[in-house]
Amino acid sequence: EMFFIPIEFIPYQPGDEEIYLGDSNDCSLMGDINNDEVLNILDVVLLVNSILSDIDTTCSDLNSDGIINILDIVLLIEIILN
Repeated sequence: EMFFIPIEFIPYQPGDEEIYLGDSNDCSLMGDINNDEVLNILDVVLLVNSILSDIDTTCSDLNSDGIINILDIVLLIEIILN
């Protein structure tokens, strides 16, 4: 399978280190892996990458079974499509 992920380079500007990127422990919407308040394909891609890299991410365990796996991906896709 192929994914297209655009990357944009933005040069450093003074004050960039003060930008609030969200609390890593905050999960206001289950499945919202990138914390943008929207469930979409980007969350699916990040969830797949976190499983392949064996990295636990906030809001990843959608079925609350204590394991982040393909079942969470399927559930996230079902939520997005409904």
